[in-house]
Amino acid sequence: MNLKYLHISKNNISGPIPPSLENYTNLAAINMSMNKLTRLIPFALGKLANLTILDLSHNNLEGPLPPQLSNCTKMDHFDVGFNSLNGSFPLSLRNWTGITTLILRENHFTGGIPSFFSELSKLRELQLGGNLIGGTIPPLLGKLQKLFYGLNLSSNGLTGVLPLELGQLQELQSLDISLNNLTENIDVLTQLPLIEINISYNFLYGLVPISLCKFLDSSSSSFLGNPHLNVSCSPSSGLDWTNTCNLKPCPYQLTDHKGISALVILMIDLGSSLFVSAMLVALLLMYLRKKEMKNYVYGERGAGRINFLYKE
Repeated sequence: MNLKYLHISKNNISGPIPPSLENYTNLAAINMSMNKLTRLIPFALGKLANLTILDLSHNNLEGPLPPQLSNCTKMDHFDVGFNSLNGSFPLSLRNWTGITTLILRENHFTGGIPSFFSELSKLRELQLGGNLIGGTIPPLLGKLQKLFYGLNLSSNGLTGVLPLELGQLQELQSLDISLNNLTENIDVLTQLPLIEINISYNFLYGLVPISLCKFLDSSSSSFLGNPHLNVSCSPSSGLDWTNTCNLKPCPYQLTDHKGISALVILMIDLGSSLFVSAMLVALLLMYLRKKEMKNYVYGERGAGRINFLYKE
């Protein structure tokens, strides 16, 4: 069979993927995305030794990734996003040493981010968002120094901190770690040449570094849901980010638009409070004195009237 390219996406095709595809041994690219394919990915696809592109995204496939797929050692682009696949990632996938695009997002994969991903050193894009992976972000991901188009780890129940090794991803343009349980500060992200970022809905804290504040104007929602993440509103920054995002201003750098320090504001507030208190005390004393004088005058007049009546 001389068929090299099979492109049948968006055709409303239903049912399972036919295992008979294994007979088309010259196939280099298969695109069956955006159909209604069901059941398992047939392990027979592992016999397509010349396969470089496999796109099965946006279907209703289920079950684990067949480890036989690792026999497709020429794999360059693998996309099974938006299905119902599950299980952990087969260790044998480390054979895909030349892969540049790995899209596994929006499935039900579990078992943590495998350390062998760091061996896929030619990756330009890694999409793992929307799974049930769990665990921490392995520092070894810092070895994927050719990542460019994106690293998506969102909505996976990840815990722990952002490893310092992420700072080694010196070509990375897009990072999404939203909807996890990550903690501590985000200082390591200042080392990345990002043009897109989403760190929303974690437990990150501290000041947003100045180099990341440009995203507060363009995509402020990307920082939401981190109750202990603060933003500086110092006049030296040149912008008032408190009007463009929903982050809290740093309590130690709070200023108004005229540059009045927090200490001066506190002193003004305290002085105003003391003045109001003094006025209230003065008014109270005046009232009491007036009442005392009234009682005195009334008592004098009352006593005279009694004496007069007595004499009568």
